[in-house]
Amino acid sequence: MDTLLPQIIKIDRRLYRKNPSRSSTKIVPVGHLEEEADINFPDEPLAADDTQDESIFSGPTAISLTKLISCEQSKSTGTVYVPKIFHKNVIGNNRATQKKIEAELNCKLIFPNQSSSDAHIKIVTESSANISAVISRINCILTDARSFLPPTHFVCLPVLHPLAKDAFVSFQQELLINAHKDQNRGYGYIDGDLFPAPTKLHFTLATLLLADQREVSFASKLLTSFATTEPGESSLRDGPFRLTIKGFDCMNDDPKSAYVLYARLLDNAEARRLQTVANNIADLFTQHGLHSGRREIGDPVKLHMTVMNSRLRCERQRSRVPTGGTADINPVSFNASGVFHDYTDYTLIKEGQFGEIQLCSLLGDKDTKTSFYPCMAKLNLRQANS
Repeated sequence: MDTLLPQIIKIDRRLYRKNPSRSSTKIVPVGHLEEEADINFPDEPLAADDTQDESIFSGPTAISLTKLISCEQSKSTGTVYVPKIFHKNVIGNNRATQKKIEAELNCKLIFPNQSSSDAHIKIVTESSANISAVISRINCILTDARSFLPPTHFVCLPVLHPLAKDAFVSFQQELLINAHKDQNRGYGYIDGDLFPAPTKLHFTLATLLLADQREVSFASKLLTSFATTEPGESSLRDGPFRLTIKGFDCMNDDPKSAYVLYARLLDNAEARRLQTVANNIADLFTQHGLHSGRREIGDPVKLHMTVMNSRLRCERQRSRVPTGGTADINPVSFNASGVFHDYTDYTLIKEGQFGEIQLCSLLGDKDTKTSFYPCMAKLNLRQANS
């Protein structure tokens, strides 16, 4: 769908615009664009600071005015906050997108200097009613752009129990010995670069795209307040999870050509409770437009703890290329059939206790072997049920 020209549907005598949303197929009457943009017009006064806070905590991905519309010399000016990472999408190649918006909606968009920390875009029009239409158009562009960007953060259940880490190290050592002895028996292309650091083991609950510090702060509040929601209260009242990590699986159907091998949870009441929590947390972030990719509300989370990853090996090999050198290094699959044959019932930990859910950053140093990922916020399950 062209985000600059949303699909128009005619029903009886009325025209409706269909929004290109990841989690909704809501159809909005064209004449109600002003209501959708949540504009505060001059006859509805609201302090600028209050307006800014309101836009943050009502969901940062749906932009709205951060200042009152001002009218000077027959021109109306509105100001919206758009994370700078998305300015290029609103501008477009050779300013094509910007020019198209300006021509079709009879407005002028004024962007801050690239070197400036300011992220506000000014909308200047002859009619204040046009401002809402411009905001709606920009929202469509941002929705589309978000779905193509890689995640910056993730919500996870850290697996930091000493017994689990020790079992993982033993598993890694055994596999490397088997691979060295017999590459043809099902351990082909397995080496040490495939394994994550033992201090970074985790079950992923949701992957997020947080465009700036405002969105990080908002996501942190969402996570820490999850325990007070109805789904959170019902699923977290029993406190920390007691989980058994047993057996392995791969992301694709052919273990002889695997790219990711992950550890599974033993299917029991506690594992199903974690599944419910993961689904609810992922839905919460999807609802607010912060989940990465094109996830839909209600899609089940695939709980997995990665133990071998060809992309990680690729990153490590690239990091060893000398400065100024070039190398065409791409992810290469490995043979995991030996793992499935020899480690079908391998247990990393039995009924281990896991008491935290964390919001972590993927930015910065991704491959240190001394600590877990940088934590932005955490939900303490021991306190959540008290």
